[in-house]
Formats: sequence, structure tokens, C-alpha cells
Amino acid sequence: MSTILPTPLHQEIACPKVRLAIRSVLLLILCGLPGPNPGWAQAVQTLLEISSTIPEQSHQFSGGSRQVVNYGPIAVPRSGRLRFIVTSTPNIRQEVENLERHDSTVQTISFNGQQISLRPDYPDCNPPGSNPAICSSIWDPPTGGSLTVELLGPAVYNIFGEFVGHVAQNYTLQVLFQPGPDVTQVEPNTGSTAGWDPVTVRGDYFAENAVVLFGGTAATETIRVSAQEILCRVPAGVPGATDVLVLNPDPELAPWNFGRPYGLFGELPGGFTYVSPGPPPALEVEELRTTYSGVFPAQRSFVFDGHRQFAEFDFTIPGPGQLRWEAWAFLPILNPVFGPPGDPHNFEAFNDSSAVRGFVRGDAQVAPTNVFCTSLTYLYGPVICNSTQIVDAAGAGAGHFTLSGPASFSALDFSFLGAPRQDWTLALWFAHQPVVTQVEPAMGSPLGGTPVTVHGAHFGTGARVRFGNTAATGVAIVDENTIQCVSPPGGPGAVNVSVVVLTNLAGTLENGFEYGEPEPTPSPTQDFDEVDDQKINAQDLLALLIRILNDEYFRQILFDFARQWGKNVD
Repeated sequence: MSTILPTPLHQEIACPKVRLAIRSVLLLILCGLPGPNPGWAQAVQTLLEISSTIPEQSHQFSGGSRQVVNYGPIAVPRSGRLRFIVTSTPNIRQEVENLERHDSTVQTISFNGQQISLRPDYPDCNPPGSNPAICSSIWDPPTGGSLTVELLGPAVYNIFGEFVGHVAQNYTLQVLFQPGPDVTQVEPNTGSTAGWDPVTVRGDYFAENAVVLFGGTAATETIRVSAQEILCRVPAGVPGATDVLVLNPDPELAPWNFGRPYGLFGELPGGFTYVSPGPPPALEVEELRTTYSGVFPAQRSFVFDGHRQFAEFDFTIPGPGQLRWEAWAFLPILNPVFGPPGDPHNFEAFNDSSAVRGFVRGDAQVAPTNVFCTSLTYLYGPVICNSTQIVDAAGAGAGHFTLSGPASFSALDFSFLGAPRQDWTLALWFAHQPVVTQVEPAMGSPLGGTPVTVHGAHFGTGARVRFGNTAATGVAIVDENTIQCVSPPGGPGAVNVSVVVLTNLAGTLENGFEYGEPEPTPSPTQDFDEVDDQKINAQDLLALLIRILNDEYFRQILFDFARQWGKNVD
């Protein structure tokens, strides 16, 4: 699995209120069950409340059938959440479910002329035998519009699945509307396709732990300042205008909203425009080559013909250097596989987000990448996976890489279990390998301290200089072709001189610098002051001690000097 970078992509960690389902248990383990959001409750509006009766129905062979009652049109003000609550009595569903029974529910609606079937596992009803029976359905409209609700009456079926009628049932239908986030402005509204530009998103109804999506891909370093303002950094993107969405955590964990797996959302169409970046800043080591974007549809396990998905791309490797693919994605895990025994919250063990895990070099050799991803622990957060590899001159030319989609694997045999839908963007970066052509002066003292100028190409911010395996000091990058530094101590002889950028991308001049022989040790009878009197006096002592402190080769003199001290002192 991927190596994890401890990057805090989301600075507020708050878990949504959840129903007691299997997937909810994970959120309860991770962060407990918070109370309702009071801001949301205050925003709920009643669009329709009406009471009536479904008449008694007889067996289908006597002309009876499950009845449908339509209500509408109903004006929906904007994007948000619609909740359809049907309260009915007497209840039809019984505690002993020996026959298929249904109370009145809403399972189908029409919105702006389009018929929509609600989630197959909805409506969510209270326990059988409850009186009154209450069944609730929800759906999130992407915009305002015209709504028609189809109320489906009660039913009882026999053991052969045949409709056998029901008693008359009184019902009350409520259609409630809860506004989702209202996105009105992104400032600035343009930025580089490279991503990472800071922006402010303004609007209303922004909940804690909200996620900001740019064209379906999540922003990073998101901070909710207030219900009206969010700060974040944009993901990488492709040139052109893109929609900006703010998604609030979903109290029902209802992952279906037109394929957007989060909850209440608001959208600003074309709210942000990506533009190609200009030339990289001076001394910038990496350059952006290009960006990509796409979607991996949800996949079920191999039993249902599902499989891990891949996207293939051709590209050009400009020369020796380091390739880096930065993959941005949203919702890496929907139903995560827990980690191994003793480490159950290690979701990286059996779950992957989208990343480039291998490529074909210019010389047709297949090469792996080193993948480092931000944490997958926050199940609804953005994930960034960086894949890197260094290529030599032989690897330059026309290449090909593969983006692997998200996946969850069995903890037993590591077989593919499935994957959520995932929107992704990908930025391809390249850093040229430094070139060292000359070091001047090319010789210096083994004691170090020699000022040196290194000449070459592709030097940049953060560059380090090594003499052999020892780092130089006082490194100053003059320009992309020149570095000034101070040589470290070294043993006599020639050593390689290397310039290193990024983690370990190095250019080397073999035998680029030579350390000379150490200076000879002075005679113990030598005078050290300016007067050649062949006598060791206090001035000689002071001068000698200074040299001893600054030169390890004079330490032996201290012993010899002690032997002479008693003979020649004035």
C-alpha cells in the first residue's frame, strides 16, 4: 500500500450525525456521535403539509390495486434537501412479517419534468407494529425547480406475491426543505492549473467540516471561518471554467446525490477558471508539464463483474531528472476495509486512492514509482497521492503512464472488493537533473574553509553541495548556473562534487575538487614572535596557543613545548 504523509488536509474534524447502520459504526468509533446542527434545524421549511385517506382496497382480482396520489407542482427554492414524511394510521406493517406489507410512502418524484426513483433502501420507516406508521424519504435537488410528489398507498401481498388489498389508511404528507450551502463567490476566481492557489469561498449555510469541490475534486487545507466563509487551496485542474461546490456533512450518510457522495451541496456554475501557468519563477526546481482530469465510476467486487479501473496516458520525458505525478481525489473510501489485527484504523493497509504506480520509460523499460499519500483516515476528505521516480538519460523520450483508480481489497487474500466513484485531477511535474561542469578553485586545504564557486546547470532553490559525502557550508545559489559555498574538511586527494535538489536528485562532477597535503609540523625549537632571539618567551607562548586552538596538526607541539619550557624561559 501507499506510504502516508501526515498532512492535515482538513483542519476541523467533526463527524456527521448518522443512522445506526454498519457504515455508521466506523464513524462512531472514530469520533463519536455529535448532536444535531442547530443552524440546519432553523433553516428547514415546510413546502407542503396535507392530510387525506387512502380508501380500502380489495383483492386485485376484484379490481383492487396499490393506489397512487400525486401532489404538485410544488416550488423548490434552490438546491438543498427534500424530505418526504408520511405519517399513517392504522399501521399495515405488523411486528411479525410473515407477509409482505407496506405503509404509505413516497418512492418516486418528478423534478423539472424528470421522473426520479429514490434510493432503493428508502423509505426509512419506524419499526413494524408502530402506530402511527412513519416513513421518510429524502432527495437532494441540485437547483430550484418544480416538484411533483407521488404518494404510494399501503399494500398487503400474499405468499405468492399477489396484491390482496388493505384497510383504509389515513395519512399526513409533509414535504420539508432544508437549504444546502449557497455558494455566491470565489475570490480570486482564477488560478493556475498547477493548483495550491489560496482562495476564499463566500456564501451561506456552510457547515463544520464542509468540503469544497472544484469540478468534483476536493480542495485542501480547508478552514471554515464561519457559516458564510471558507478558506482553502484549490486542487490541480485543466484549463477553463469549472463549477465550485460546497458540500456539507450528511446527517443520513446518503451517498447518491447525482453521483456526488456527500450530502447537502450548493453549486456556483463556472465559479472558478483555471489558466495555464506562465514560466516558472527563477530558481524553481520543478516545472509543470501538463494536467489531466477524469472520473472513475463506482465498482463492485469481481463477483459482480467489477474490477479496478485504470486510465492510460502517453507523455514525453524531456531528459534525465525526476518525474512527479500529483493525483488529487475525493472520497477515497466509502465502505473501508479495516486494518490488520492490532491496527484496525490503519485504512491504508487494504484501501487505495487514485495514484500513478508505474510507467514506461523512453527506452521501453517499465519502472515503478514511489507513492506517498495523505492520510485516508478522514473518510470523506480529499486525498493527494504523489508518485515519484528518477530517470537517467537513457529513459528520456516518448513514455507512457497508468493512473490506477481507487480500490478496497480483502484482508484475507487481497482480492479486489470494490471502489467508490472518484473524481480526480492529475498534475505532471518534472525537475531536470543538475549538471556540474566546473569547480573553482579545484584545490583547497584539507582543513576546509576554502571559498568555492560551482558552475553548471539546473541549480535551484534548496540545492545542497556535497564534497564526497560531506556537505558544504555557506551555500548561496547565485543563479541556475552558479553556486557559491565553502568546502568542508577532507582527507588528501580528489573527491566528487555533487549538487543535490529535491530529495535525492543529484548531478556530479567526478574528482571535481582535490584536497592538498597538510602543512608540516613546525620544529619545537621554532620562535613564534617577531624577534629571532632563539628563545621561547611569553609572546611565543601566546602565539603558539593560538595556533594550537586553530590547527589540529600543532597539538603535538604542546608536549614538545612543555619539555623546553624550563630550559629557555627568560
